[in-house]
Amino acid sequence: MIEFKDKAGKDRTATFHNSISTLPIKQYQLVQKFSLIDLGVGSTLHDVNRHLTKLDQFLEAKDYDSLALERQNLQLNFSFLLDEQVIPLYVLASMVETLDGNNITITKESDVDYYYELFETSTLTYGVVSNIVESQKKSLVTN
Repeated sequence: MIEFKDKAGKDRTATFHNSISTLPIKQYQLVQKFSLIDLGVGSTLHDVNRHLTKLDQFLEAKDYDSLALERQNLQLNFSFLLDEQVIPLYVLASMVETLDGNNITITKESDVDYYYELFETSTLTYGVVSNIVESQKKSLVTN
């Protein structure tokens, strides 16, 4: 459970699914989608450096197909950065189970967008989001 203040200053609480067995199918698919984007493309400067390193490796190996794909991933990474999108926050928003004690139903991306905006404009920090997402992703994989 996390506690935070929304943009109006209201105290809020949220819980997140911690087992793959409790995650509804549609929500599971959304978590997987955003986790895949986070893993493959990313949205941070660290991810940009990772892509640049891979570009150099593929160029040195003359692996032009992989080089082209990595260039596309780098371009998407830059797009996320410039659009100020935080992919781990999408993962977190996809895993919401309850908000203020009420069960949440997430079945489509627009549902995720609502919780993304709620968290984005709240007092949550990137560190809190990142820690929760990493912890939750590990538990989803191991259960």
